[in-house]
Amino acid sequence: MAFTPPGARTPTAITRLSIVLTDQIATGDEPASQSAHYSLVLADQDGQQIHFPGDTGDLVPHLTSQEIQQLQAFMASLRVRAETQIMGG
Repeated sequence: MAFTPPGARTPTAITRLSIVLTDQIATGDEPASQSAHYSLVLADQDGQQIHFPGDTGDLVPHLTSQEIQQLQAFMASLRVRAETQIMGG
């Protein structure tokens, strides 16, 4: 019995795109850090997921300087809001 090769797969849709932004303050031995990572799900013509090397990774190389600044400002704003609402100031 012969092995069956996979059929041709044509990417037709990105069915999910997830972004994880992390803003960590310095604690003990860990320095402050910020990161942005992405994960996407690519579907073929039959609606089946296609895995490929670029389906997850570091988002920062894909961002412009302006986008990075906007995300940093967004995260700073969220941190202030969380601190105010959770810790009262």
